[in-house]
Amino acid sequence: MRIKAFLIVLCALWIAAAVIAAGVTESPERQMVNIDGRINLFGQRVFLSSGQESYQLLLLPGIALDSLGLAIHADDQVEIEGEIRSQAILVYKFTVNDATTVLRDEQGQAVVQVMGGLRVIPSQCISCRLCVNQCPLGAISFIRRKAVIDPEKCIECYICVEGKPVGFKGCPVGAIQSN
Repeated sequence: MRIKAFLIVLCALWIAAAVIAAGVTESPERQMVNIDGRINLFGQRVFLSSGQESYQLLLLPGIALDSLGLAIHADDQVEIEGEIRSQAILVYKFTVNDATTVLRDEQGQAVVQVMGGLRVIPSQCISCRLCVNQCPLGAISFIRRKAVIDPEKCIECYICVEGKPVGFKGCPVGAIQSN
């Protein structure tokens, strides 16, 4: 009986490890938020500071923001409506100076479709796969042991290039660059 229980636990652990390794997890209900704060710019990344909290804003590629007439400046006071994703917010609506710009529809699809401007230099990619797990929108995959960025999913958040404030520091060999 103990051996059977041990084997069941071992199988459950193996399945859990396989699910985590594959990146397959049940997605919880979307957590929508409405937050006021101040814009901070770090390199190519845009952050919202609200009280003691700071969130990276997952916007749209720069060319899409330009087509919507949205200019983002450091220290702007803004209101963001979007979906929480770890320490980031997938932005649906961006309000500054009482002017609201809609970036995504209710399903989270971009209202303007453009190709993202990041690419992988295959000869520099060392197949570490660190970028795959860090991309908040799943825009990076692997083909023939090299990272590939789906330009239709990439929003130019630059996490894969510049990293996150804590932990991941971006591509360790600089294989991901702007077009």
